[in-house]
Amino acid sequence: MQFVKCPIMLAFILFLAVVSSSPRFSFGQRSIGESSKEPIVRLETPDSTMATGFIINDPLTRVYLITNKHVIRSTKTNDYYDDIRIRNNVVSANGKITATEEKSKLYLKLKGKRLFLEHEDPGIDLVIIQLGNIRIDSNLVIQNPVGHFPALAFNIDNFVTRSIMDSLNIRDGTQIEIVGFSFEVAQKAQFQISRFGHIALFPREKMTLNWLVPNTQPGIYQPITTEWMVIDVTSRPGDSGAPVFAVLPYSRQGWIVGIVEGGSDLNEFCLAQPSYYITDLVDAANRYWK
Repeated sequence: MQFVKCPIMLAFILFLAVVSSSPRFSFGQRSIGESSKEPIVRLETPDSTMATGFIINDPLTRVYLITNKHVIRSTKTNDYYDDIRIRNNVVSANGKITATEEKSKLYLKLKGKRLFLEHEDPGIDLVIIQLGNIRIDSNLVIQNPVGHFPALAFNIDNFVTRSIMDSLNIRDGTQIEIVGFSFEVAQKAQFQISRFGHIALFPREKMTLNWLVPNTQPGIYQPITTEWMVIDVTSRPGDSGAPVFAVLPYSRQGWIVGIVEGGSDLNEFCLAQPSYYITDLVDAANRYWK
């Protein structure tokens, strides 16, 4: 797995998204290493819900946060939040996870300006959020998130495109790992939970499924048409926005093949969007914020 260090400091002037050399990380027997999980962050909303997101950098040295649209939309007002909180667990040099209470404010809207972009297809539950120094107007430049937030970013090259999906033969039966913040640990910080399973259905064509809308009581279902990836792993609240890693016996390279969106009505599978929707959204963001 390739990732790059992207420190975000309180008083920095130039946002550093890429370092001169990017360390390469790979899978062990069936799991990604702990250090490779550091770009995966916990998101907390003003409505006291939580979810998962991950930081990504692209060849233009921009850094973004990826998660689901429904994560940043209030079910009470049906509008997007002005801001949420973001927290990551730091992995030390010896591989030990260091818990932290530190949270940073992540702006989504400020002075009428949106700092996020939705996928152009309304059926694809993806959003990309700007990080780093952002000019709001002629008199205001902010850093996003606010405060000290050291983190690592996944390299865009680790996200499987449509052509790579074919060459790697990602299909029904491919072993996967999802990593999300779905289980409250009674300590000062929340730790990531890994689950293992296989792709149960991935026909690479659009399907219409009845999707359980998150955070609705009682549960509300609506038909959504997209190129669903169905995974035989149970999803829990907090898993929304979690990356889906392919564990390939013929490759020690870490590949991200999707992003968790939610659970099924039978609570036996989870639904994910394929990773090429993420690379499409990064391309759109680079054009939009050029």
